[in-house]
Amino acid sequence: MKKKIHDLTKRKTYRSQFHCMLEHATYRYAKTMPKFPHYYTMKDTWKDTLAFEEVVKHIRKFGIKQKFWNTSYIYLYLDKYKYWTMGAPVSETILINREKL
Repeated sequence: MKKKIHDLTKRKTYRSQFHCMLEHATYRYAKTMPKFPHYYTMKDTWKDTLAFEEVVKHIRKFGIKQKFWNTSYIYLYLDKYKYWTMGAPVSETILINREKL
C-alpha cells in the first residue's frame, strides 16, 4: 500500500514540475494567426534547453491527438490552457504553443 501512495505522489510531483515550467515560460502572442488566438514560447528563451525538450516529450506522451484543419497535433490540456508543438522531432522542436480554453 505504501508503494502505491509513493508512486502516486511521485507522479503528481512529476506532473507539477512540467506544469510549473509551462506556466512560468515566457510567451509571445502569435500575431500571424489572429483568427486563432494563441501564444508560443521559444526554446531559445528557456534557461535550460534540456528542460524544454523534456516538456515537449511530456506533451507528446500525455497529450491527446486531435485534428486542426487537415493536420493532427498532440494537445496537452492543463488547467485553463492547451499546449502543443508542430510535430518536428524533439531535438528540432523550437516552440511550444499555448491557447486559453
